[in-house]
Amino acid sequence: FEGQDIPICMCVDFQYGYQRKILQEYPEISYVISGESEGAWLQILERLDHDQSMESCPNLTSRDSVNKDEEAGIPIYDFPKNLDTLAWADKEDIIRKKQKHSLLYASRGCIHSCNFCMTQNIKNPRRERDILDVVQEMENNYKKYGIIGYHFTDSVLFDSSPHSMNRLATFVTELQSRKLSLLYTANFCPAFVLQVSPDVLDKLLQTGLYSVLIGIESGNRQDLELYNKHS
Repeated sequence: FEGQDIPICMCVDFQYGYQRKILQEYPEISYVISGESEGAWLQILERLDHDQSMESCPNLTSRDSVNKDEEAGIPIYDFPKNLDTLAWADKEDIIRKKQKHSLLYASRGCIHSCNFCMTQNIKNPRRERDILDVVQEMENNYKKYGIIGYHFTDSVLFDSSPHSMNRLATFVTELQSRKLSLLYTANFCPAFVLQVSPDVLDKLLQTGLYSVLIGIESGNRQDLELYNKHS
């Protein structure tokens, strides 16, 4: 790209704090796009296409704004309120790399507020996709791309609340009825594993769950209280 006037955008998970520093230390970067930026990208591309100002563009910190204002660098933050309005992620790179596994999410944010975790600062409030849409995406990826394995990136895929247990039941029923031979891993909190029945865990195993990540953090109650981790 040498000699070409091509703006470089850097995407970061965090909402606040480092945008100005990044732009100061890396002069080749024109913009920093923060947090969940799907909703902002359409505005960004539209403004670039029409040579319009990036001022007040959500989730965006520009080099021009930082250069003009010493206090600049904190963008107007926005995030998708309804995850079902977002398109499924394109998986063409899976075919190109000859892979059979991928990442997937059924929710963003977390029901917990552990004070050592960055999720509450970059992904909250918690929002959920329609679980039917999640299964439909899994089936589409299986038929179109041959993807047979997933890691769910959700902070907690399911919890023991009645609402979540209903989602789990629908998830299991739909996967079984579609006869998809899939494997997946997921994150759970310790309370879920302790509170649900063995039958529930068996149903998840039958649909392809083969590995569970559990954040125990500590066996010391005082430490857990310090972390604000109610397990």
